[in-house]
Amino acid sequence: MFCKNCGRELVGAPSYCPHCGAKVQENVVETGGGKSKTASILLAVFLAFWTWLYTYRRDAWKFWVGLGLAIFSIILAIATAGFSLVFSWVFGLGVWVWAIMDTATKKDEWYRSYS
Repeated sequence: MFCKNCGRELVGAPSYCPHCGAKVQENVVETGGGKSKTASILLAVFLAFWTWLYTYRRDAWKFWVGLGLAIFSIILAIATAGFSLVFSWVFGLGVWVWAIMDTATKKDEWYRSYS
């Protein structure tokens, strides 16, 4: 069972979400249309941090961190006339691996309960 407000897993049968304080009776999603874990993983493999737009309500901060690191690495490469291109690739590779690992390690239930 997951909180509809914050997306975190609820253990037991709490009246309020221990993470965000939302009332559980109004915010629990157990089944529904949800999202596809397979689609999310494929988006991560081919588009890196852009996969978090697929689950934006729960992963918005991850998208913005990934976009910020991408912009930072581009500015760094331009400012150093390409001398820091290796660092740019390291940032890009790190965010890409993070996106794949994040989407692949989430339980299927997390995606099914997404609304």
